[in-house]
Amino acid sequence: MQNMEWKIYLKPVTEDYYTINIPAAVAHDTAGKDNEAAEELKFRFDKTPPVFTLSTDSPSFINVNTFTVEIESSEEIIGFTQTDISVTNATKLNFETITTGRKWSIDIRINSEGEASVYIDIEKAQDLAGNLSAASNVISITYDITPPTVSDLIVDDVTFNSADISFNVDEAGTYYFVLVYDTSLVPTVENVLNGTGYNGNAAVNSGNATSLITTANELFIEGLNFNTNYVLYLIALDALNNSTDLNYVQFTTMDVGIQGIDLSGINIYPNPSEGIFVVDLNNFFAIGNSIKLSVTNNKGEIILVKDATDEKVEFDLSNYASGIYYILIQHGNTYLNVPLMIK
Repeated sequence: MQNMEWKIYLKPVTEDYYTINIPAAVAHDTAGKDNEAAEELKFRFDKTPPVFTLSTDSPSFINVNTFTVEIESSEEIIGFTQTDISVTNATKLNFETITTGRKWSIDIRINSEGEASVYIDIEKAQDLAGNLSAASNVISITYDITPPTVSDLIVDDVTFNSADISFNVDEAGTYYFVLVYDTSLVPTVENVLNGTGYNGNAAVNSGNATSLITTANELFIEGLNFNTNYVLYLIALDALNNSTDLNYVQFTTMDVGIQGIDLSGINIYPNPSEGIFVVDLNNFFAIGNSIKLSVTNNKGEIILVKDATDEKVEFDLSNYASGIYYILIQHGNTYLNVPLMIK
């Protein structure tokens, strides 16, 4: 019997798996003996290039210089190594195969501050059908360890019990401040973040807010003691928590006393008293503008505030201890201070 060979040319219609088989008894030899079934031939028609997908758990801005990238192929490939991975402003470390032909990981160390990128260019590997790979997505990470800068920290419009403070910050983020009495004890950055003074002692005032970068940041602090030295400590953090050093500004609140007001006609009685005082504004009330009256203790702390709605304003301090108090009469930017005595 003579061996014979045939060739057949197939044109797949779609990407899929195909099977070629020759069943038994479809041909016979010259002796009339039927053929046996042939071994099936299976193949897959594939013309789609494999695609790499890069992913990372790292945020797009970091202040540590190393992050990990995972690499996954859309199908099994061959010929892929660490040298096929491209980076800018970075060094490749610890390339590791997770699933043979499908998944890998690599550590990326950023060389210097700024943007680093990771990607895989075209035709760096091929699938089992010989299709060369497509380009991957690009991962870009910005490395930033430079803190923001605070400038133009100034105090304006200081009165006997308040102050306006303004400053500029050159990066978006959050600022923190504490206001303390002016002493030689300087709080730490951690103290300011926690809203406390030196060694965790209570601050006069503290807080935090989002930093403005297109306009000046402004703080208005009130409820201060008169004729008192203060220091405001301030730090600013950017979005990565890079922190400035301590910035500070000192100021002294104004003393209470006559500030351009004619005392004639104003009467406070009885003084001393058991705690009931009447402030008779007389002609001063006729000015017609808002008049604010505040009672402070001998530390300058405000304990009672009233707005004048009549020529006579009564204060009941009978629940307070005996001693010297002060009544501050404020009209616009002018004010006066009068001592009161509770028997």
